[in-house]
Amino acid sequence: MTQRSEPRPWTATAAAAAAVAAAVRGGRSLRWWFRGVLGASAYERYVARHRVEHADHDPLPEREWWRARQDEATPKGCC
Repeated sequence: MTQRSEPRPWTATAAAAAAVAAAVRGGRSLRWWFRGVLGASAYERYVARHRVEHADHDPLPEREWWRARQDEATPKGCC
């Protein structure tokens, strides 16, 4: 009679799967951070807030919103 050994809880396949999962999480976190720094998620936040606060009309199209945002950031007048 041969003895059956208990399966090892941590195999090479499990280690590889954990490494891939960690890399995917890291990539998603890095993407989230870059989008925040570059302002790419700003329009998405605007639309979400607009739907809650102003549900009676549609938000600005993305191009117009970026133009308005740039106009607000541009100094008006001297110095």
